[in-house]
Amino acid sequence: MNTATQSTRRDTHDFNPTGWVLNHHKDNFILELKDPETKKSEGDVENPSTRAASWSSRRFRVNFAQLQNMRMRKLQSRLVKDAVNMYFTSKEPEQWEETLQQYTKACQDYDYMTACSKRERDPFLATGEYWIDHRVIQRAMESVPREFRDGPFDIIQSIQKWRYEDDTSTIGGTRNASNRKLATKGFYKRLRTAAISGVFLLGPMWLMALHHELHTALVSTTLAVALFGFGMSWFLEKESDVLASTAAYAAVIVVFVGLNTPST
Repeated sequence: MNTATQSTRRDTHDFNPTGWVLNHHKDNFILELKDPETKKSEGDVENPSTRAASWSSRRFRVNFAQLQNMRMRKLQSRLVKDAVNMYFTSKEPEQWEETLQQYTKACQDYDYMTACSKRERDPFLATGEYWIDHRVIQRAMESVPREFRDGPFDIIQSIQKWRYEDDTSTIGGTRNASNRKLATKGFYKRLRTAAISGVFLLGPMWLMALHHELHTALVSTTLAVALFGFGMSWFLEKESDVLASTAAYAAVIVVFVGLNTPST
């Protein structure tokens, strides 16, 4: 059990959230990155002197979303305290409405951070894979006493290869480059959608055209509609959209069945 967990269990009874919330979250603020080009045997143990000597080559990641998590926990603790006080005293604490508004805004901001994590480069991560981020983090940590910064950090895998002095990338990327990437990504997404749609439409059509049997038509139609409905439920969020798209596809397939099924 780490120190943060012990401190959390000991201090959660104190409704002043500043101390225990910080201890609970701080271990995830900074993580050390594993060099993707360095291979290390499982039995190798790093020498502390080597760790200190190689300080300039170590890289880290600072997660701003964890700061937002801590802020949400502090606001939640205050709201819980306010709710308990109102329940037992029938009196409204001061500024509880402002705290509720701050908590709601913090949740919305966290949702935005989560959406940004799907971008090619997450703006809420200062990560050592990028040279400028690495230098900013390194300069900040150089102000910390060496015995602390040389201590062990949780190590995670790097997302990509480390960049060096020739890296000129910006946090959000240039607007022209971002627009080009979005346009290219949108094109491939539409192309993939067109290909999948073609398979779902042309596959059953060819099958029913080659096999003029009622049994074949019913089985292929059932499987095609079931698979299409499953796909729509995966990609679409609203139930009405899933129902409408699946019904429209089924209507098209029924036309194929009517045209290709021999009359009795």
